[in-house]
Amino acid sequence: MSDAYIKPGGSLDLMTDSPRVGQEFTVIKKSGEIVGDVMDSLKNPRIVSRGGNQQPYKILWEQKSASKNGVYLDYLSIDNVPGKEEKSFGFFSGSMLLAGVCR
Repeated sequence: MSDAYIKPGGSLDLMTDSPRVGQEFTVIKKSGEIVGDVMDSLKNPRIVSRGGNQQPYKILWEQKSASKNGVYLDYLSIDNVPGKEEKSFGFFSGSMLLAGVCR
């Protein structure tokens, strides 16, 4: 897994010393639940796409912020390529991007 942040100018800042690099997590596809230290605090997942026919599996989380009208959105997309055991993923949370391979 790699870890990056989007800089104010739009470029990526790759974090080579991040504690998340090398971490693992499990996706329970039926419910969208994530198990593992990386995204364990995310609750109430909404499955946007169950994947199939080369379409990615997609999960969205929406959480209210401390301010009245604020909201946090988190998004996970896992590629679905038939016949491939490893599937690439991207996880977005604010300006943070995690990317890697699912097995």
